[in-house]
Amino acid sequence: MPAFEHNGNLFFFAAYKNHIGFYPTSSEINSFRSELS
Repeated sequence: MPAFEHNGNLFFFAAYKNHIGFYPTSSEINSFRSELS
């Protein structure tokens, strides 16, 4: 699965027929936990 990188993997993405999947890594989710909730 392709990924965007900045000091390691930042997030992965995948294209599907009707949508695009966006999959952040667990370390990024933890880094932005307060902004995401």
